[in-house]
Amino acid sequence: MRSVLTLGGIETFISIYEGDLLARFEMDEDKKIFSKELDERQIELAEGMALKGVLEVSENNEGKYYYLNVNRF
Repeated sequence: MRSVLTLGGIETFISIYEGDLLARFEMDEDKKIFSKELDERQIELAEGMALKGVLEVSENNEGKYYYLNVNRF
């Protein structure tokens, strides 16, 4: 397990598997990963991280995608 900082400065813990998925974002605030690029297990992990506030979920005409939840001031 490791901890990550979410929006608002709240620290939460994520599993090793969630950390591996989070590494795909390479800490790039603007990188989007579409659900069609993920397998079923990774989608479930991404949904769980969205509930924790680590990722944000959005949808456009290309499909559903995930991106890092960061402060944007």
